[in-house]
Amino acid sequence: MPGKVKVRVLAGRNLPVMDRANDTTDAFVEIRLGTVTQKTDVCRRSLNPQWNSDWFRFEVQDDAELQDEPLQIRVMDHDTYSAHDAIGKVYLSLSPLLAPELISRADTAPAGSAGGPSVISGWIPIYDTLHGIRGEVNVMVKVDLFSDFNKFRHSSCGVQYFSSPCVPAGHCVQAMLGFVHELVVNDDPEYQWIDKIRTPRASNEARQTLFSKLSGEVQRRIGVNVIEAGGNAVIGYRQCFDLEGETGIVVRGIGTAVSLVRTEARPSSPSPLSRQPGSGRDRDSDPCGSPHLPQPPAAASAASVPAVGAAGAPAAASVGASAGAPVGVPAAHTTSVEGSDSGDKLSRSLENDTNFKAPSSTTSSGADTKLLAQLVTTSAQQRGQQQDNYESAEFPFITLRTFPSGFITHIGGTVSARSVKLLDRIHHPEESETRDAWWAEVRTEVRSHCKSLACNVVLGYEEATTIWDDVCVLSAYGTAATVNFAALGLSEPLAAARCDSREVRSALRLDASLTSQALVILEEPDSSVSNCAPCHLPYSQGSAPASALQFNCAVCRKSKVPDVVFSTIEPPGGLPVTGRGCLVQARVCREKADVKSEVLAKEVSDRLPFLEYELHRQLLTKLRILGMNALFDLTIQLSIGEEIMVAVATATAVYLSALPPPVVPRVTSAVNDSADRLAETQRRITETVASNREAFNISDQDESGRTSDEESEDEEDKPELDLAAGNKDACILEMDDTEDADLLSMLMSRPPPELFDLVSTSSVPGVPERLLLDDRQLFTRIVRTKLSSASNRQLAQTVEKIIQGLYFKLRKLAPCALCGLRFSVDLPEDDEIQISVYGAALSVSAPLSKQASLRSAGAENGSADGTGEGPVGDRSAGRAGSVTGALKTQNSLWRGDYDVIITPLPHVTGGKVERWLGNLNFFFIRECTGLREVGGLNGFMQDLITEVLAVVRAHVTSLGGNALVSYFMSQCVLLPNPHKNQAQCLVNVGGDAVLVGHAARSDDG
Repeated sequence: MPGKVKVRVLAGRNLPVMDRANDTTDAFVEIRLGTVTQKTDVCRRSLNPQWNSDWFRFEVQDDAELQDEPLQIRVMDHDTYSAHDAIGKVYLSLSPLLAPELISRADTAPAGSAGGPSVISGWIPIYDTLHGIRGEVNVMVKVDLFSDFNKFRHSSCGVQYFSSPCVPAGHCVQAMLGFVHELVVNDDPEYQWIDKIRTPRASNEARQTLFSKLSGEVQRRIGVNVIEAGGNAVIGYRQCFDLEGETGIVVRGIGTAVSLVRTEARPSSPSPLSRQPGSGRDRDSDPCGSPHLPQPPAAASAASVPAVGAAGAPAAASVGASAGAPVGVPAAHTTSVEGSDSGDKLSRSLENDTNFKAPSSTTSSGADTKLLAQLVTTSAQQRGQQQDNYESAEFPFITLRTFPSGFITHIGGTVSARSVKLLDRIHHPEESETRDAWWAEVRTEVRSHCKSLACNVVLGYEEATTIWDDVCVLSAYGTAATVNFAALGLSEPLAAARCDSREVRSALRLDASLTSQALVILEEPDSSVSNCAPCHLPYSQGSAPASALQFNCAVCRKSKVPDVVFSTIEPPGGLPVTGRGCLVQARVCREKADVKSEVLAKEVSDRLPFLEYELHRQLLTKLRILGMNALFDLTIQLSIGEEIMVAVATATAVYLSALPPPVVPRVTSAVNDSADRLAETQRRITETVASNREAFNISDQDESGRTSDEESEDEEDKPELDLAAGNKDACILEMDDTEDADLLSMLMSRPPPELFDLVSTSSVPGVPERLLLDDRQLFTRIVRTKLSSASNRQLAQTVEKIIQGLYFKLRKLAPCALCGLRFSVDLPEDDEIQISVYGAALSVSAPLSKQASLRSAGAENGSADGTGEGPVGDRSAGRAGSVTGALKTQNSLWRGDYDVIITPLPHVTGGKVERWLGNLNFFFIRECTGLREVGGLNGFMQDLITEVLAVVRAHVTSLGGNALVSYFMSQCVLLPNPHKNQAQCLVNVGGDAVLVGHAARSDDG
């Protein structure tokens, strides 16, 4: 649909000197949208020009252009007798300005309010691919659409995207609609310079522009699918760039389509799915308190009731008032309920009315009770229909990682699939059909594994690719589980029905046509009762193979549980956990032949099963040595080099109270080894397990569940395990006893220092939420070093050295918890390995007596800091002597030098998200022709990451935000050429821009 983009260029500052004669710059600005380019006047001889231009207007015929095309602002130096010199460019995505809530707020904003939420305004760094940041430009951007775009189903305007792996704060899920995915392909400009003269700046800018366009196109296509499904948002959105070389560039996007409604403005209790684990800000609310319904105005003749349409757009619907309205019910809702259609309409109207509350039992009448009964029943029927639709979907995948208590009924285990493909076998590389078919095969295999475990959905679903030469490995994995969609977040009127629902229950029981799920909706979950159901096996005991170990649940003593749980999601809410969680990582390095094409594909295919088996074996062994029995937030990465293959699995180990205690690994030897040596090794293992259990506060548990073979009460209701479902049989791996003493010593890694907690989850399992005070800082470290041999020991030593270096670098922030850790391993050369890690350091309240041990641990680990180090930020912050002092430090962080907080967590610890401003995705390219002059690879990467974060902060500020949550760095391709004193790096970062308010905390806790 038609629209108009208005741009105003105000000023620039700190521009570089382009005219050496007078040490100034004759700067002007080019603004480009699509094929239209407009220019400002030239500001002569100034490094801080003041243009104060009028509004430049760009008219677009279709809103697709607003989503696909980035707004390009190019700053130039004017030359009279030669070509103008480029200073740098700014890419602005217009998608955040197309969100429905921003447009609606802009319509009600006072005229002339330039700083409104529908405006991009502020100082944006000018980025050049050869020189980095070269000053700043102050711009203002507005978008005006000529009509209500949400009325057009073919348009994807208004769909919101969230990288957050959980439901955004202030929202609740009205409907979970399914898995959405899209894929686009284009030629790589880096390989299209055969008939032209390639220049570094031209090639890099062409790639950056193309990446921005493809990113917007993928979002637009996914948005169309979401609107066709009846949703208005995508949660758990992931976007990946596959650089296939001469074959082209592939941009993939996946996510979970949902229908979201805002709840932050409603006074009643938030829904379960809108509560964030680790926030702790919903505990003070009283979900069981009886709400007081305001009296309707006596003279009201009509009222406007918002209803959510298929596109999620608010559409006004006028309902006539009745003179005989019952007491306690607004006049707008006195329309009689006749038939299912009217019931659905009434349910949608009441669910989206922010002023409606359930009446209390003292003032409600029979009509009120019947109305609430109809509301609850309609919602229950919709939940049941939604669950049936999701289970019968082509790909029942959910990309979210965090779920509330009651949503997950059983966890079946981790399922994965991999496929090796040859890129040179694609007949039409510019088309996406072949790659779509490849991914369809992998997703179908994951779905078949899920069905074979008697599960209905795959949670925490992830996709990844590994490309080397002309071989591409497609990987997909997730957690097979059974879920209950009746536990989805309810809208506020239905949640309020729980307040006093005795009469509603009576009405439900009198009407035989009402579903039984309605009673489930009225049940208020008891947070004090431990929920061990997710640990129970989803299939019956007799259908499992003989090698699968099953035990009675240690909490309820009713159902069977496995001996260990592997999962790619965060620990479900309410799951009983003993002690604290910690990071566990398995690393496997194997040699491969230096071959090409089909032989390489066969080599990789033959070695993949053994890599996966070795990863599983190491994870189980480390888990038992740590004295724990479950893994959460599991991520798996594969990297291929010329002669080496590396696989890394990272997770957070947890001790679940419902599972049996792990068995201490037993050492055996197939050869005639010394009995004393075996006994000494066994003694070391036993002592290590005991010390780990003490360090992580794991108390001795009752092992009676191991020997009990009693039949569980609910085994008859569970389905049989179908190991032949799908095209391939499911494979359940079994852990053998450790035979290699060298491997065992590598697995027995040292625990973190006393005042450090290391996890990959968004919070430390088992640590009270009140002890996590604030987000201290984002840290990033990139190490590139030599890998002399393909041995697990050398790989493990390299990674451990990086972790020890983090302890030393962050020693001044202790006591702290390093959360949201993400590792990335690449093999750029045959004898080199590049390891990247980033995460968030959260300050933790701890006694002062532990400070001394931290300093000694930091000094001890400082000597292990290796060379080849990338950027790690250091910010000194003095620790206070009490929790109150720590809270004062927290308050200073909100008003300090860092105006924008960047965190990989889905929330800001110690703050409350007040507004979601849009999803940001950047792809930076930096090339250097004087590598030694900038300090080598260390200085080059330090400057690049610093500039990238500065650009990200500026974009967040221009949208009116002060934080970026769910930060990610999915690509970091470093291509050095030290012999020519050159280097190039490609970095992909992004996240969700938000406005965060400081959450007041009490000093007692």
